[in-house]
Amino acid sequence: MDIKPLKYAFSSFEDEVEYGKKYALRVLNSRAVSVFELKMKMLRKGFSEEAAESVIDRLREAGLLDDKAYTEELTHSYANRGYGRRRIDVELRRRGVYDEFSETAQESYEELDTSGGEEDGGVLCEKYLRKLLDRMRPNDDEDEPSLNFEEKQALRVRLLRRGFSADEIELAMKKLLF
Repeated sequence: MDIKPLKYAFSSFEDEVEYGKKYALRVLNSRAVSVFELKMKMLRKGFSEEAAESVIDRLREAGLLDDKAYTEELTHSYANRGYGRRRIDVELRRRGVYDEFSETAQESYEELDTSGGEEDGGVLCEKYLRKLLDRMRPNDDEDEPSLNFEEKQALRVRLLRRGFSADEIELAMKKLLF
């Protein structure tokens, strides 16, 4: 990790914490972050680990930093943008909240994925597949566009890259293409 020294020397630990609190609030003002992300940002900025922990504790007490709510919000955001469960898990790991809140993320995803009345899920994959089909055939009047093998494979690959499982993809493709 590349840690930069701060430009200013602090006369006391309290001064460092006060400056750290102002920095953390600026970070939180721009976008929501996890505890892990904020700590890494503060350490890279040059704050001591003790000061970063103190600031994080104060922000948690004030209700401004909540990893569980952040996990739910991130899961909903990525799912609504057409990403699958696996891709969301990667993002949660990258942001340092997956280990502690993986069950919360899974419940949030399943809530969205079964919201269309389907018990076995696949709603989000089907929704994104519809969007892809609309882009592929914008002027097609048919309800079920006919695709050749290569086009179907390309759709499968795109859906896999978005983080959908093979089962979800096959279920969605059967509903929309066969």
